[in-house]
This record gives sequence, C-alpha cells and structure tokens, in this order.
Amino acid sequence: MKKNQHIVPIKIDWKIEWWRVLWEWNSKPSYITKTQKEAIDLWKDICKNQKSELIIHDKDNKFRDRDSYWNDPANIPW
Repeated sequence: MKKNQHIVPIKIDWKIEWWRVLWEWNSKPSYITKTQKEAIDLWKDICKNQKSELIIHDKDNKFRDRDSYWNDPANIPW
C-alpha cells in the first residue's frame, strides 16, 4: 500500500503560520513550508517518484483537492 502525502495548515493563535506535509498515518511532518503553494510545488515531484497521492487540505483543514501520481483511471483513453 502506498503512503499518501497530506498538506495541512499549522495554526497559531487562530492564524495560519505554516503548512506541513505529512505521510499518511504519521504525525511527524516530512516538511514544513511558509505557503501552501510552496508545499504543493515541492511535494508533487516526490509523489510522482513514490507513485502516491497528494491530498491538499484548506485553511480549515478540510479536504480541498487531490492529485494522483499513480495508476489513475481518469487518464485511461476509452
């Protein structure tokens, strides 16, 4: 089973200060960035190499988007 990456906010005093990238089922962040865009840009290549999925959360830590970097059925021509 591939471990997916989650990009989630770090809030301090109700304000987003950082974004962290977590392996699924791991509480220790793999990487911490100042902006969400920076986290997405850095981890797209890693997810491609690992053939995993990048799951992006919004500022309220709710699901926002996902990018699949493995056998994605949506890319199969019919």
